[in-house]
Amino acid sequence: MKDFKPLVNEGRQAYAAADYRRALACYLQAEQIMMQKPAKNTANLCVIAQSIGGVYIQTKEYEMAFAYFTKAYQANLKEFGPAYERTQQCQKAMDALKNQIAQGAAAAAAQRAAALINEGFAAFRAGEQQRAIGMYLEAEAILAQTPDKNLNNRGLVYGNLAEAYVKLNEEQRALEYFTMAYEIALKEPGPEDQRTQVYHRNIGILKTRLERGPQGQRAADLIDEGVAAYRAGQNERAIGLYLEAEAILAQTPDKNLSDRALLYGNLAEAYIKLNDERQALDCYTKAYAFALKESGQENQRTWKYYRSIGILKARLERSFEKLKDGSAADLFNRGCDHGSAGEYQQAIDCFLQAEAIFRQNGDCVRAASALSYIGLAYTWQKDKKKATEWYLKAAEAREPLEEDLDAAAIYEKTGQAYGDQYEREQALHWYRKAHEAKKKLLGEEHPDTLAVYINIAKVLFNKYERETALEMLLWILEVRERTLGKEHPDTIAVCDEIASVCSYIYKYDQSIEFYSRILATTEKIKGKEHADAAEVCLDLGLMYDRKSEYDMALSWYFRALAIREKALGPEHAITAGTYNKIGWIYGQKNEYDKSLEWYLKGLAICEKTQAHRQAESICYNIADLYGRRQGNHEKEIEWRLKEIESKEKRLGSDPDVALSYSTLAVKYDCNLHDYEKALECFMKAYKIYLAVHGPKDSDTKNTYEELEAMHGKLGLPKPFGAWLSAQLN
Repeated sequence: MKDFKPLVNEGRQAYAAADYRRALACYLQAEQIMMQKPAKNTANLCVIAQSIGGVYIQTKEYEMAFAYFTKAYQANLKEFGPAYERTQQCQKAMDALKNQIAQGAAAAAAQRAAALINEGFAAFRAGEQQRAIGMYLEAEAILAQTPDKNLNNRGLVYGNLAEAYVKLNEEQRALEYFTMAYEIALKEPGPEDQRTQVYHRNIGILKTRLERGPQGQRAADLIDEGVAAYRAGQNERAIGLYLEAEAILAQTPDKNLSDRALLYGNLAEAYIKLNDERQALDCYTKAYAFALKESGQENQRTWKYYRSIGILKARLERSFEKLKDGSAADLFNRGCDHGSAGEYQQAIDCFLQAEAIFRQNGDCVRAASALSYIGLAYTWQKDKKKATEWYLKAAEAREPLEEDLDAAAIYEKTGQAYGDQYEREQALHWYRKAHEAKKKLLGEEHPDTLAVYINIAKVLFNKYERETALEMLLWILEVRERTLGKEHPDTIAVCDEIASVCSYIYKYDQSIEFYSRILATTEKIKGKEHADAAEVCLDLGLMYDRKSEYDMALSWYFRALAIREKALGPEHAITAGTYNKIGWIYGQKNEYDKSLEWYLKGLAICEKTQAHRQAESICYNIADLYGRRQGNHEKEIEWRLKEIESKEKRLGSDPDVALSYSTLAVKYDCNLHDYEKALECFMKAYKIYLAVHGPKDSDTKNTYEELEAMHGKLGLPKPFGAWLSAQLN
């Protein structure tokens, strides 16, 4: 048998010189020699497996690293026992790699979901509603795998699904999705966000539409005609149509409150155009009464009517001093209107002028509110830094004044703004001030107080104070169970948060306990075949996968599959995603034929439905099945090429394509020792990185170094710089 020790020594030297590719090649060759007599080389095989794992960590191939550290751990455990130092080192490395792999998978999934959302929106704008719905559902399935993350995107998916179903006149389904979008938006980005309020308003509109009879629908159509006439400048015709609608709605005074509020608000606007301010005031007063009854004080439209009443009263009854206050309020209202219309800079200008007048008149409370609305306008513009700056000014202006719910709301928005900027200490400071204020004013167990407490728990989770976050969430759960009941949606939402936190601190059994409770409640309220039940089944499957209890994981994935096949059909793209998961578990069980069978079944559906991202994921997993698990590197490369071909067609010269080419180059280099192919793939990656990121980017520089190494291995005659210039030209 050939001596492996020179190879091990060469590998160590290469590793010390940060030549990880060479180190890996040496270690793998040494391992092959040792495997000729494994019984004799047990201890050496443990060491070499650990060394190979260490190289894979340096090359950021964490799944490969995990496989080798697992191999080393099992061998050390069997040979030397759990107290052996190397056994414990391997265990620590495995734990760290599990977390790294999970984070990487979550980030990739979020990126895939975001791209699907964009494609769906493009299809929606092109009038291809069914195609848009397919894209959104595929994104939803991906995001459901990490329910505690990507809340903003999940809310967006549900909102977009609702819009698409509205276009298809499927209002009941649209209502269901708007409701889900609203529940998520309340958590992130929060109740004051414009999109949250839009969802809330749309829920009310759809509920009203579904509750209307023929007469109610006729009135709604008249209101729409009136709006069109108003926009065309035909104010008297608009008033006639609104009054006709009013006569219809008056026949059912207990119903259609939202329509009646809208009707009187529209009438008021038409009367203003005709300079009949007293009639407008009367109509705004009626509109406000109906809106208050239907939607509550916090509704955006209710506040609009309330402000309009104040403005009209000021116009009709003011003195010179009242004029000064009225002008500030008018500027503030105009700022709100500009913001609602998407005219954010005009909104900011109005709020700035209003703040200056309020401050001059000594109205510091309203001045602070104006500052917070400037922060809101920058939030709408997605300028997080500016939003944080203005929310901080508002919070600091409000601190010396009397503490009320408006102050608490400003503190909470400031905390949220800092959280969005990942400045967690500042986020905690302002969330805690908001919590203390609400606890004092509303009580410790009020829903609004608990909502801020949940935000504090989330910040602590992100600061890796996860045990503390878990304790807080368990206390919130106890309160909600006592005050709302065990099956209330808000109670179940906390259970979901707890299950997720438990999964991140390796308390898989506790996570399973909470997911099981969520599933039981979902099945009881929504039915055993509801899409939400399938999502929870997938969560349970993932937990058992992480526990390496693969048969249990399979049972939950098959249960989710049965629901999805019945709801969506066996050839839907989302169903194919479940096939992919099942294939993965069979691979974990070393049942490679079954694994491949499920992967190919899912791939066929993806190709038929043009679910390209899901197809690429399956190709990647098949390549992993052949390469890492079976050592068949020729087949591994065949499937990696299929993955890259699909990505290139879909993305073009994208960094994700470059990364795939770099990975393929490493396979050619280390596994097949085909340096020419490796050089070719590194060159393709380099050209993309250079074009997209420029020469100074780290990815560009790293790929440059790989090219230089391959050039040296091949012993090409031209100097590397001259050779590279020729290739680029």
